[in-house]
Amino acid sequence: MRIVALFVVFMSVMSASAQELSEYGVDTTQTVPSGLAVGAFTPSVEHQTWAGASVTTPKAGQRQLLFFYKGAWNTKAKRFLSNLKDSLDREKIELIVLTPELEGSTKRSEKVLAGVTVCTVSKETMELYEVAFALRPQFANSLKIFQFYNTEKRNEGAGDVLPANAMYLVSKSGKLLWRYFSFDHRHFPSVEEINGVK
Repeated sequence: MRIVALFVVFMSVMSASAQELSEYGVDTTQTVPSGLAVGAFTPSVEHQTWAGASVTTPKAGQRQLLFFYKGAWNTKAKRFLSNLKDSLDREKIELIVLTPELEGSTKRSEKVLAGVTVCTVSKETMELYEVAFALRPQFANSLKIFQFYNTEKRNEGAGDVLPANAMYLVSKSGKLLWRYFSFDHRHFPSVEEINGVK
């Protein structure tokens, strides 16, 4: 009886977790990422910025904060990014926004992304960073109906794929010093926590 009870508890936890992921738009029938581990070396990638320059991550001798931005529909992310721009110690940390959103695909992102390095990333690049997840068809449709946001048209060949709500603070040598990883697109860490990472 004890084994059966433990199994029931285990299954209820698993189903609750799957239900939460589903509420955040995650298609749990496909691969669900868990992000890079702190202490791991981040992949070396050369990105093209929206300003037409190239930027490499990681960058020797420079701390970088990689912020994965889902897109203009995520109002909470826009508010957080606005605060991040103002409060991050940008003399010590280079802020790089990585997004599947194509440059100019929506004017709703222009203001909040002004003044930062922004790079459009493909599904394959998001997979390198272990942040890419497939959207539930119902969630993708709700974005189209209620947010007037078509991920297939606005994304860089990624289709209905978005990055997790993730941030990676990368050391001067390319190691992951700190990370924030969640599928809940409504909550973010404090900027003070990021600035305080040794």
